[in-house]
Amino acid sequence: MKTPILLFLAFIYTTSIFGSLRKPDWVKNRPNDAAFYIGIGTAKKSNTKYQYITQARNQALQQLSSEIKVTISANSVLQQFETNYELKEAFESKTQSSLTQTLEGYDVFTWEDKNEYWVMMRLSKDKYAMDKRMALEKAKKIALMYLNGGKKAIEDNDPYLALLQFSKAVDALKNNTEDDLLIKSFDGEINLVSNLYQAIQNTMSRIIIRSNESSYAVKISSPLQSPIKITASFKTNDNQLIPIFNLPLSYQFTKGDGEISAQSATDFEGNAHCTLGQLLSKRKLQEISIGINKEALQIQSDAVIHAFFPDEIFPKATIRLEVEKSTAFFISDETIFGDKNGSRVFTNEIKSLLGERYFTFTSNSNADYTIHLSSTFTSGEEKKGNGYSVFIVYGDLTISVTDNANQTEILNDGLSNTKGMQPGDYEHALTNCRKRMLDAFEKKITPRLDDLGM
Repeated sequence: MKTPILLFLAFIYTTSIFGSLRKPDWVKNRPNDAAFYIGIGTAKKSNTKYQYITQARNQALQQLSSEIKVTISANSVLQQFETNYELKEAFESKTQSSLTQTLEGYDVFTWEDKNEYWVMMRLSKDKYAMDKRMALEKAKKIALMYLNGGKKAIEDNDPYLALLQFSKAVDALKNNTEDDLLIKSFDGEINLVSNLYQAIQNTMSRIIIRSNESSYAVKISSPLQSPIKITASFKTNDNQLIPIFNLPLSYQFTKGDGEISAQSATDFEGNAHCTLGQLLSKRKLQEISIGINKEALQIQSDAVIHAFFPDEIFPKATIRLEVEKSTAFFISDETIFGDKNGSRVFTNEIKSLLGERYFTFTSNSNADYTIHLSSTFTSGEEKKGNGYSVFIVYGDLTISVTDNANQTEILNDGLSNTKGMQPGDYEHALTNCRKRMLDAFEKKITPRLDDLGM
């Protein structure tokens, strides 16, 4: 009697774990029901329970979402911006994934045996259509609210608030790019897409950003003494220019590079200031672009947002920087193996480096600075090897920089015993010593020159 009882208990235990061992019809044959979207997923029980359940559910959900066909309305964002390939590509790439993430209200059926786990998800087509219609109506009402809020802000001559409202309206619609975006309002039926786009374009075209100077002469290693003044104005309906308060501005180099304040906002008089520090680029002509800070407008990196707020519609001002180096009077001596009248190769290399980075050299001793450079190269020992010799040359350098405005020595530095080694002869070793001393000059001396702010 024990054996039948044990078998029966084993059967009950197995059934409690795996459910009915008989496969349901939806596992044997995929259902075909015109009233439902259906997705089925399966996974082998070779991984952990969490992994195979997740795998089967994801597979079913993806299959379910793939059954939903997306149709593009004539009054949609995609239709309005039909030539915007970036928007189309973004829509195509996210359609499936966004559907998968947002689907809800589906029924879930599962079945498993000791080897497999199955999931069926079933979503009523009528329920899906109703939920989507309700979500779309909600998005359109929110967008209309922000659109009207933006238009009211324009009437109050507050373009910054208007743009904030318009960006929120676009954000409300960004998940409905394919849908019909007509909505009834007190003014009749309006197209949210075209109304929003026109409102944004109109607002941007009436914002004027100017700098008090279009160009500045700047010394390569000195900050601009006074900040750059910027003014933001708004053209009213009666063509009057009024200052824009609290408009967030951003500043960036479009040519060259340098230390610059990242952003600021305009005051009650529509003024803002951009601080320019030391230039980091040696370009003769550099440019700074001043425009509205997109992050402050909550304009995200999104293809839909970018379609309504393309870069080219943003008002901006461009400031030209003409790099002006300090003038310097250069005095030098170079001694090579006791000869002061030899070639001045090393002196010319140092002078070229200083001229490229810091100075315009002049023969006039009334220059901004006087530079005194002295270099000496001395022949060292000859180390003989097996059939060859290595020659050694030592180099020393001193440099002094004097500010002629107050006759103050602002730098006195040098290098000593820089060793050059090369087989062949002393000339080869001299070439190697020059190179090593030039490298040492860049590493040790130029940082100190940078700190002087000349």
